[in-house]
Amino acid sequence: MTDHTTAVHNSVSLVITTRERPADLRRCLEAVHRLKQLPAEVVVVNNGRDAATTAVLADYPAVREIVETARHLPQIFNRAWQSVNTPLVGYFADDAEPEPQWLDAAIETMESDPKVGVVTGPIISTIWPAGEIHRLYLAARNNPAGRWLTHGYNKIVMDGQLMAPGYLADSCAYSLGASLAESRDIPRPVDIDLATTTSMLVRRSAINDVGGFRLRYRFNHADGDLFIRLKQRGFRIVFDPRVVAHHHVRPGPSRSPYFVGRDSMIFLMDHCRPRSLRGRAGATIHIGTLAAYWLYQMVSRRSIRPLAGLAGMAAGVRESLLLISGKSEETHTD
Repeated sequence: MTDHTTAVHNSVSLVITTRERPADLRRCLEAVHRLKQLPAEVVVVNNGRDAATTAVLADYPAVREIVETARHLPQIFNRAWQSVNTPLVGYFADDAEPEPQWLDAAIETMESDPKVGVVTGPIISTIWPAGEIHRLYLAARNNPAGRWLTHGYNKIVMDGQLMAPGYLADSCAYSLGASLAESRDIPRPVDIDLATTTSMLVRRSAINDVGGFRLRYRFNHADGDLFIRLKQRGFRIVFDPRVVAHHHVRPGPSRSPYFVGRDSMIFLMDHCRPRSLRGRAGATIHIGTLAAYWLYQMVSRRSIRPLAGLAGMAAGVRESLLLISGKSEETHTD
């Protein structure tokens, strides 16, 4: 990357988190190299030990590698912002590919207001459906009963905002719209509730103010938990339709159902405080939908493995109750 001759944003470090996906990492690094202006530093937090990733990094001598052996994502995310000194930190997952204007647009929006703590934008999935919830939603729309159910889910659980970008409903379920190509057609930056570490720019002082990512989460919802705490501290989270990245997410379940269930219930118990009857009904339906999904997976796949999601939900409730009662620690380390 040393042959790039454009100007440099000295206030920004870009961090890419990776684990044994060398082809994805190379594509992400190439996209960063094509940014209209470069960051002061590019850092790769390497959570794997494969020779192929080492070979990729050897082709980018200007990139600083940090080896992090932690098995839980919040620890990896914390290592990222704690390892740089610039006031702004960009996060990319290794399977994200930012467009050339990503950094310029994100900085412009960040500098428009000192209370902007996070800037994100469309993270357009290169496959569709993008994830398990998308697939479940589309499958349910394939018959009249399913369409009726999805309409009810959107209205009750999602406040009618299922395909909005970065929306957190009263039920504590969140929207899917940021992964759609249509999200780049939003006419101007808008305030949202949630971003994602897949593609975002964050103010380092803001993340430090709230103590970083909480280690009680293992793989899921640690970023959502962070953004809620940032908003409670008065920071804005802004969705800018110009801050576009493409997400080469793989089809199929990406993480253990146990930890999806565990982290989901911890998130709900941390933050689900419905303000209305519809919100309380929506939270109940949301939890029931998660459970029903794993039961459906058990039947359709003829495997008991999806039932680990239900065990994880029970574990999440138990761990939250222990924390509330003061009988467990807030943090977890390997």
